[in-house]
Amino acid sequence: MQDCLHTPDYLVIYRDKVVVYEIKPLEVLTSLIKDRPHHWAYENGFFTYLPPHKHFEEMGITHQVVPSETISWIYSENLRIVSSPAIVDSECDEHTLSRIRQFVAKHEPTCLATVLERLRLPNGMDILRAISDGQVFVDLERCSLWDPENLSICSTLGNARLVGTAVHELAAEARRGEDMAWVTCNPKHLLLVGLRFALVMGADTSEFGSISTYGERTHQRLRKAYKDQGLQGLIPKWDKCGRKRKYSPEDIDFAIARIRIDRGSTNHDSVQQSFARYRVDISEAAKQGKVIGSVGISLYYGLWRRRRHNLKDAHGVGGKRKANSDSPYGDPAVQKPLCTLPFQVAHSDHCSLPVLCKESDRFPQLSSLVCHKHQEILAAVVRFEPPSTVTLGLLMRQCVRKHGYLPRYIYTDCGSDYRSKQFTIAMADLGVSVMHRPPARAKAGSEIERYHWTLQETAIKGGTGYVPPVKTTRGVSSSHQPRNLEHRRHRDLLVDINIAIDMINDGSAYEEDGQDLIRLRKQSEDLFGPQGVPHEMDFRFHVCTSPFIKDAHSVTEARGAIRWNDRRYLSPVLVGQSIKVTALHPRLDPESGGSVMYFFLDGRWHTAICRERLASAGRSIESILKEAAHDYEARGATASLLPLHEAIEVSRRARRGDNRLTSYSGPDLSRNLRVAASDYQSLEAYVTSGSSNDEDFLVAPTPCRQSLDSALPDSGDIDEWDDLGEIEIHDGDAP
Repeated sequence: MQDCLHTPDYLVIYRDKVVVYEIKPLEVLTSLIKDRPHHWAYENGFFTYLPPHKHFEEMGITHQVVPSETISWIYSENLRIVSSPAIVDSECDEHTLSRIRQFVAKHEPTCLATVLERLRLPNGMDILRAISDGQVFVDLERCSLWDPENLSICSTLGNARLVGTAVHELAAEARRGEDMAWVTCNPKHLLLVGLRFALVMGADTSEFGSISTYGERTHQRLRKAYKDQGLQGLIPKWDKCGRKRKYSPEDIDFAIARIRIDRGSTNHDSVQQSFARYRVDISEAAKQGKVIGSVGISLYYGLWRRRRHNLKDAHGVGGKRKANSDSPYGDPAVQKPLCTLPFQVAHSDHCSLPVLCKESDRFPQLSSLVCHKHQEILAAVVRFEPPSTVTLGLLMRQCVRKHGYLPRYIYTDCGSDYRSKQFTIAMADLGVSVMHRPPARAKAGSEIERYHWTLQETAIKGGTGYVPPVKTTRGVSSSHQPRNLEHRRHRDLLVDINIAIDMINDGSAYEEDGQDLIRLRKQSEDLFGPQGVPHEMDFRFHVCTSPFIKDAHSVTEARGAIRWNDRRYLSPVLVGQSIKVTALHPRLDPESGGSVMYFFLDGRWHTAICRERLASAGRSIESILKEAAHDYEARGATASLLPLHEAIEVSRRARRGDNRLTSYSGPDLSRNLRVAASDYQSLEAYVTSGSSNDEDFLVAPTPCRQSLDSALPDSGDIDEWDDLGEIEIHDGDAP
């Protein structure tokens, strides 16, 4: 029998056993049983992968196959929050815990935001630590922690379960597609609703001390109310207290009847059109002698949003809705979110920019990291070289420089650079998990594609060197072809991109409804703590983000040098030794301009420096030994992008010396023009006369705070890692 490699997903150690879990979607498990019946089996409601099951059983380990559909995504997301390093490693004094316990006992059920505000705590990590330690309780399987307004925190485990039961049952009623306004129960009554439901269902009430105060007559009344009205009969009649309701149930039902017709129409009527028809219906009903109150536009909007027509209509024709990948519409309310907090999941992809630059014949390539939660642009890099593991390493460095964290998960397409061994090893060393988009789901990861399209429509289109689609330039004379017109300077391109990224992140790019994505992320970090993987720009991080050298097949020289590409990289560790270079696993630092190489020897990483390269670049050994760590100065979507278009136009006219623009009255744009096109390239020394080759304009590294005009051009042989331009993404903290 041929040996095969098998890697399970999780290894869990219990007090009395060790279990290996393998998680797969139910659809995949069903197809495996059909295609490989000799390897897979289904008995007594459990899936079994026979070869590893037998292998682990011989070692005394239990192997279990779990369908992913059986795992509660709410529970897993809650565990991700309370088990994050920021929460586990935090220190909370007993006085703060006592204040939290007393407040929750007095105001249960309460929410994270209320406790934080009333107790005036600096952040929400003390509350989450109290939940993790069992000081206060939340039903983690039914109630979400990532919503700070969710009233689910209780003083006892029993009360938390009652609140979770009420939330679960009310959500189940809402998913049935009925037009029932009562499912929006007042949150302060969740505990009472859960208590009554547990009593009616005959659950074990030994842990609920308050139930013992209920008499038998109350038990009978609640059972009868549940039998006649369902869950609605258990909700307190709080709506009958106080002033009389403005609209009767008949008024609401009349409006819902019109909404049911219009939302199910194939004409895709808008809510405004539906409300106009509703007003006409009211007039016709009045002529017939019916007395029906007209609801306001705001209430009509709420009823319109509440109408879940897709699910009910699909069941009405004899089947469920199609899969989300095949259906033109999807309801986010019933889909598992990819993440719940910033920096948990980030999308990464590359985009070819349709613009011609003076410095190269190739199109610039934009690589970026976009947070899935709020679509904040975390990091971006521009190069003229095709995307590779070098680009990804530089992208990780840019993200850590700006934020000090890497995303816990990177969500990518199935590109070769993301599936390479180098990237896999680097992410494993950095503690970052990589998820690939399913090939059958074309809509997955569309957030970063939308950002790339917005960037092309604003920072690229309409400027010098823009390359329109082929169908636009077909039939145009050669003198008007983009390659024969004026090309854009690389520096100007980076300035436009930097303006677009700044304004998208702070929300000023949109004419209306723009959200400050940086502020949203910082608010989340204040409540739940940073969710990313913390890193520093130290020696280890630079090694992990440096690509391996594949074509080094020589032997180290006796004077302590590694010879590669007609260069010698010197290190005192190698003096007097003759070692195959491939055994040293050499890496080349992508930001050193070919000056620094890392190699592995005697259980640790070392640095080898090319002195000739440093001399030609005008740099010192001391600057290289700082590990190329640059400290940047931090500073600071459905609406129109008019403000972003105007800002880029102002910048372009300013660079042309055209001061005739008078229509823009926005804030001073000087804060957006501080662009670090590259941490080691001289932007003024890009162009050499008579040539547009990459190797003619690239220069050696210069310190970040050094003047751009002071870098010395280098006409020597430059390797592929030199061609890089980085975009500085600001976090908006400093003025």
